[in-house]
Order: sequence, then structure tokens, then C-alpha cells
Amino acid sequence: MKTKDFERVLVTGGVGFIGSHLVDNIITQDTHVTVFDNLTSETLQNIKQWLDNPNLTFIKGKLLNPANLKKLKHTQYKIIFHLTANSEVRLSSANPEVHFQQNSVATHNF
Repeated sequence: MKTKDFERVLVTGGVGFIGSHLVDNIITQDTHVTVFDNLTSETLQNIKQWLDNPNLTFIKGKLLNPANLKKLKHTQYKIIFHLTANSEVRLSSANPEVHFQQNSVATHNF
């Protein structure tokens, strides 16, 4: 996919392993990308090389928090990659409610 045709891209979960590699690809195509991430399991280390790039906007927030969602203007993005999820698989057995909230409810809110 060539993102040149898109003016702006949103990547939720863009600091995680998969999301950060997607961000790398998008920015190298000279497209603006907004990364929305709560930094629960990652740090900005995965996208640190882009933090001073004018084509990157980073927004720290949670999709479960309605106030954080207001930071996003859905209509400004031409394409959205929704990669936010709880990556701690073991937690799903011990506390499935956390997975439900962070994976299903967060997607619904978004």
C-alpha cells in the first residue's frame, strides 16, 4: 500500500511492536501520521527516531477514556489503523474482564 495518496493517517497502538513498524513505513513515504497510544506496555523508544519529525503527532491517551477520545478528530484522517489491544495474553485467563474492556469496549468507543 502506498500512503502517499492519503493526507493523514492515524495509528492507534502505534508505539507497540507492530504499530511502530507501520509508523516507520508511513513516515518514510512522507505522509503525516498521528500515533495514539497509552504507553501501558511500551515507551516512546520504538518511535523515538520520529519524535522531532513534523510528519508525526503523538497523542497519549486511552480509548476507554472519553476525554482522551476528544483529542482525536476522526474526520481528519483518511485512513485509520486500529492496533490498540491488550497484549498480555496471560492476563486473559486470570482476568478476562480486562481483555474485554481494553479490546472490545475500547474498539466500540473508538
